[in-house]
Amino acid sequence: MNVIASAVKFGLGPVGKLSSVINAVNDRTNDIKWYACGDEIDSGIFNNDIFEKSCWSKNEIILKKFIEDNNIQLAVVVLDPDIAIILEELGVKVFYIDSLPFLWTDSDIVPFDVTKYFAQKCVNMNERAKRIMSKVKNLEWVNPIVPLTNNQGRNNNYRVVINLGGMHSPYGNGEEYISLVVVNLLIELLRIYNKDEILITCGTEACKAVKRILINNNLDNIKVATLKQGEFVEMIVKSDLFITSPGMTTIYESCGYNKETIVLPPQNLSQFYNIEFAKKLIKKLKTIYWNKTELTMDYLSKYLELGEEKVVEIIYDNIKNALDDEQYIKKLRKIIESTIKSKFEETKVIEFGKDGSEIIAEEIINCKQ
Repeated sequence: MNVIASAVKFGLGPVGKLSSVINAVNDRTNDIKWYACGDEIDSGIFNNDIFEKSCWSKNEIILKKFIEDNNIQLAVVVLDPDIAIILEELGVKVFYIDSLPFLWTDSDIVPFDVTKYFAQKCVNMNERAKRIMSKVKNLEWVNPIVPLTNNQGRNNNYRVVINLGGMHSPYGNGEEYISLVVVNLLIELLRIYNKDEILITCGTEACKAVKRILINNNLDNIKVATLKQGEFVEMIVKSDLFITSPGMTTIYESCGYNKETIVLPPQNLSQFYNIEFAKKLIKKLKTIYWNKTELTMDYLSKYLELGEEKVVEIIYDNIKNALDDEQYIKKLRKIIESTIKSKFEETKVIEFGKDGSEIIAEEIINCKQ
């Protein structure tokens, strides 16, 4: 069977989930050939070059020809409703994976009619999101989609692992966030650790931005890399100190591996929700807060009905404004310092299984039969 895959180009979470599902399928069968379409995804996290061919386009005419030429029978789409709707209209069965079902607003386009809609279970759902999800025709809730690890592999020479995710958004690769948060975080960490003990991992394009900004701030010689999914998981498990942006996938990974975690301030709208979820999922957690009125959920909630993209624009504008405020930078550095020095407090959390990708993989293989 020929299956086409797509993931929205927003951070590393969507492509990470796609990788988990593809790996789960390929562990079970060699009879499926993978193709890719839509946004050009960051392939650095895949174990190898798994795609036979790719069509980096959302043009319906171009996609129609590609699908016909390659006899595509099924599509697996992560968090990209536009491409899901196009492929379904072109007669391809679409399995849609939604890891952020709590985020829908009435301004968003939702792929209600896809062949199968897999929604990742989450800690809580507001009434607005519940109402929207109730309209999905072929809905199946699955446990978190998280890659498993056997905790085997190379030794980890890095005591501190900082995960920034993909950072890619319609507004760049998080340059202002890197300058504001990552630079000041490193300044504080370097009071405790050596440069060669720190690893920063992020998406391919984000790596370029991080390296450039670190050099400009005389913070060179710190390792910055995009890790393959298996390597990334091993680095989390084996690090002495794990610090991460609040991406949902990484939060579930920290939960699954029972890892002490410091969560960085949110970069986009979903991460404001994710921080609250992290408190209910991670047993040993510390959070670095913005401590700025314009970067709180109470403030941003006034703009939610304008849609996610508009709210993300507001978040990025306020991060940029904070970067120009020397007094705020001093305040943020004190918050970072006190968070690093404080003790982890263990809390009772909600526990999920880690078999989301396994369920989806079985459904994909069943389509072939």
